[in-house]
Amino acid sequence: MFPGHAGRLYRLYRRHPSLDDLPANERDYLEKRVPRRPVEEVWRDTADHLRAQHPQWLRRAEQDAKYRMAMVFRWYLGMASRWAKNGEETRRGDWQIWCGPAMGAFNAWTEGSVLADPEHRQVAAVADHLMRGAAFHSRITQLRLAGVRLPAVCSAYRLPPALPQRQRAPH
Repeated sequence: MFPGHAGRLYRLYRRHPSLDDLPANERDYLEKRVPRRPVEEVWRDTADHLRAQHPQWLRRAEQDAKYRMAMVFRWYLGMASRWAKNGEETRRGDWQIWCGPAMGAFNAWTEGSVLADPEHRQVAAVADHLMRGAAFHSRITQLRLAGVRLPAVCSAYRLPPALPQRQRAPH
């Protein structure tokens, strides 16, 4: 749900000058499905936070309705990370887990392998494959430095393929 909510908040922000300008159906959606509480309550909590942490942002939000809307929408983005960190099950669909390109690269690397299923990603197994991969690449480099010509297909460490469904251990 998070990507859908975030996209909708972005569109609302781009199309409307303030929270007060939102059409009734959008405001209803916002209050019932995103923060799940009245926008005024979210603004009060946001203002309290800004008062303590960023008073200059609060001053701007009090003068600029569009900026106030941005701060209210930002509340949701911040809370989505907190809900994930705290494991708040009632907001599971809103969880936002921050990661960089390394997470995507890791998922691409494990695709179709024994580590493709996150349930099979025990720390020791991942560490073992990372170390094997590092040793593999070190050996490839040593061979090339020694003048051995290797085909490109030999340059990539591949994880073992995923076991067929019938061979997998029961959960």
